[in-house]
Amino acid sequence: QFIACLFTNVSWDSYDPYIFESANEWVIQSINKMIEKKNVVWIIRIHPVESGAINDGSIFSTDDLIKENYPILPDHIKVIWSDSKVNAYSLFQLINVGITIEGTVGTELPLLGKPIISANYAHFSGKGFSIDFKSRREYFSILADIEKIKSLSSDQIESAKKYAYSFFFQQQIPM
Repeated sequence: QFIACLFTNVSWDSYDPYIFESANEWVIQSINKMIEKKNVVWIIRIHPVESGAINDGSIFSTDDLIKENYPILPDHIKVIWSDSKVNAYSLFQLINVGITIEGTVGTELPLLGKPIISANYAHFSGKGFSIDFKSRREYFSILADIEKIKSLSSDQIESAKKYAYSFFFQQQIPM
């Protein structure tokens, strides 16, 4: 069974619109496509920071967004809420492909040979190991055939490793 995971961003974090006007619009539009695509198991992992950041109820979270717009989701879509103890890294071995708008998972998941779909132009886009788009039409076309996406090649994994090393280590060293 093919398993895809949408890793949401923190709903109140900065976002530079490219394909979607907002991260919330991206989540809603993606779920609409997931509902149609019943032969894939979809997991939505809401960013765990949202759980701690909204404890005073002042911020509308992705949890709230999904609960308000989809009080009942089909069985082929599973949501891991922001307050869940499930760690995103534990999902990495389970899933076939990840989807993000510009999250760090886009740098981490390819290290394991797992493809990442970038629904925005992220810092890791265009480096040879992510699936990038120029339009919503292209994004939704890939979601429609997501189960056809193959694992990354050894060259793509090597590119991901080099980028991750640069991003996580070299970028942190003061010049």
